[in-house]
Amino acid sequence: MPCLRIETTQGWLEGSSEALFDRIDAVLCRVLKVPPDDSLIRLNEYPREKMRLPAKSGQRYVFIEVALFAGRSLETKRALYDGLTQVMADFGAAAGDVTIALHEVALENWGIEGGKPASDIAFGFTIAI
Repeated sequence: MPCLRIETTQGWLEGSSEALFDRIDAVLCRVLKVPPDDSLIRLNEYPREKMRLPAKSGQRYVFIEVALFAGRSLETKRALYDGLTQVMADFGAAAGDVTIALHEVALENWGIEGGKPASDIAFGFTIAI
């Protein structure tokens, strides 16, 4: 159950959030092997005056935070970075304006299904890929 927060400036993704979510979900399914629609994806758009962008970035700068279970290989992480960057580029962000931060959470530190630690749950998919 990856959880994503996408932060960018307001306006340029207007009316595209559902298509963006579908494309991101497809990347998560393909790369992380999670079931479809298993992820939480949030889009936070800020008025330009509420977001100070890195000096060399464009107006469509995107910061994506991904919280996910620990255990993925560097190869899998590279594929995730590439897939998410490509999605954002397809929607109009320059590839160099996409920054991604992964927050890997140990299974015992993630509570789900009524407050159980994720380490007690059988997910039906492999995490260590």
